[in-house]
Amino acid sequence: MKFENTEIFNFGENDLKLAQTLIKAGSEHRKFMRQIFVSVDITAPLY
Repeated sequence: MKFENTEIFNFGENDLKLAQTLIKAGSEHRKFMRQIFVSVDITAPLY
């Protein structure tokens, strides 16, 4: 897994290694990804 913009993500080295290991372990182990919350603010005109 490679992140293009590392300024947004603040993963510790051990946390990133654990996440990569769980993802590779299969669908039962990658369920932790369901708990990752993503939020987006969109600023756009109303017309």
